[in-house]
Amino acid sequence: MKLPLLTCFASVFFTISANCQTDLSGLPPCGKAAAGRLVAENLLGRDYMTYEGTSHEEGLHYAEACAAVGALRLAGQLKDEALLEKLIRRYEAFLKEDNNLATTGHVDRNVVGILPLQIYLQTGDERYLKAGLALADQQWEDPREDGLTGQSRFWIDDMYMVGMLQVQAYRATGEPRYVNRAARQLAAYMGKLQQGNGLFYHGPDFHYHWGRGNGWVAAAMAEVLDSLPDGHELRPFLMEGYRHMMVTLLSYQAENGMWRQVIDYEYAWTESSCTGMFAYAMAVGVDNGW
Repeated sequence: MKLPLLTCFASVFFTISANCQTDLSGLPPCGKAAAGRLVAENLLGRDYMTYEGTSHEEGLHYAEACAAVGALRLAGQLKDEALLEKLIRRYEAFLKEDNNLATTGHVDRNVVGILPLQIYLQTGDERYLKAGLALADQQWEDPREDGLTGQSRFWIDDMYMVGMLQVQAYRATGEPRYVNRAARQLAAYMGKLQQGNGLFYHGPDFHYHWGRGNGWVAAAMAEVLDSLPDGHELRPFLMEGYRHMMVTLLSYQAENGMWRQVIDYEYAWTESSCTGMFAYAMAVGVDNGW
């Protein structure tokens, strides 16, 4: 079975945040761990998802990069060295000097830097740190007058594409500028796009509560808040927005436990990727006592 790739991404992310045991090494797999392994193996059995075809030379698609980060984290939590090695080997080709992940300076392409940064965080291999930081720094090569990245579109997807990359760079280096960028970006988007009900419009000209887009928001807020220092000036604002969103989402959960492609439109179909990302964001909050 070939899961839709964003469902694969959401599934592995939810699994790592909601495992049945803290340390699963050497123990019989529980349901979530077994499911996570199946999803990771599903990813490994695919051709690359790229923008122009199936060759890595055409540039890795952000959906695969996100799924790969979840799978890498899962392998680390399970202490599954064989799975970790297979995942790293899959993406080794993207470190060729003439490729560097084939970015063109677009927000959807730069975010693939989260993948080499995750490999660095788990292995300490400096090659991956260099590749990931190059993409994180490129986002701020031409900043706007308000200090946001020049890649800003004020589409809610960007909250993950920018926030996740910058917080990964912070995790890898400990340098405050990266987490400051992530926090400022999320705060600006929240101020512009979060509505009084806690949900987000897709953009200033798109006045609907798109499920998957709000899923990117939820995942981004969970990721950034998970690493944002307690004393950071924007933490209270971001936390308030996160909690407001989580409470509102509960009121729109469908009877089958999922959320809809348009969250507040009862005739829309229930959709797997937004459901996985909402569940992940909630699980991170529960784990952290938020």
